[in-house]
Amino acid sequence: MIKLGLVLLLFCPSLFAIDIDGAISLGSKYKTQEKYAKDCLGVNTICHGQACYLFYSDFEIIAGAAARANQELRPFTREDAEKLNLSGLTHIYVTVSNNNGVIGEELYARHWAGGNIHMVIQSGGKLIQPVEKGNGSFSSLLFLLGYAETSLENSFDFAFNLSQEQLFSPGETILIDAQAKKHIEKASFADILHLRPYEAKDPQLFMFKDGTSMCLDLVKTTEEYYRLKDHRGISHDIPLKQVKTVIIDRNKPCSLGYQ
Repeated sequence: MIKLGLVLLLFCPSLFAIDIDGAISLGSKYKTQEKYAKDCLGVNTICHGQACYLFYSDFEIIAGAAARANQELRPFTREDAEKLNLSGLTHIYVTVSNNNGVIGEELYARHWAGGNIHMVIQSGGKLIQPVEKGNGSFSSLLFLLGYAETSLENSFDFAFNLSQEQLFSPGETILIDAQAKKHIEKASFADILHLRPYEAKDPQLFMFKDGTSMCLDLVKTTEEYYRLKDHRGISHDIPLKQVKTVIIDRNKPCSLGYQ
């Protein structure tokens, strides 16, 4: 099923395992997708000053889809979850309001209007740039969740590739406004996003013929393919002909994800 060109899409570089069963269980408790979004996304939201930050990941996507299935009287299984367009990215959806004109319209416009807003994350001693960013009003993931507030004018969606170490380390979000003022907030990403680390049993470094390399958990080898598990603990079969070489270091195993 997997072609070399799809490896980068399927094995997303965010190094954590989503609690699929927990997401399905949570979403299935709600009669509608909208009810799930209203009740549950609030716990993923942090507000400071004029900005609110909604953190979401594949967990929320799966839970929202499970709620939608319940709304439509359909079953929803792990297999259904794995068919979703899961990105593996950590998203932060930012909305900025003027709090009823507290700082004045001119000052507010100078700092926040026009979309010239940026965000970086500091975690594990590193500054991490977003791999995607855009107008939050057009966030397809939030639309899938049935989130009602996607029409806000000053909303932004930032997506990050965070390693397992970065997710489970104390971190900060740094929101930079149009006047280069930094708005810094502490965040515990793993706690907010319901994450747990996936423990690989036989991690090996796979060098692909397209020049990319990735550490994956080897489950089985046949004459035609490798059966591997990614950082989410999901199995995939990769044809042997797509792999250039495999590097094994038992003394210092690689960490799951891109190298």
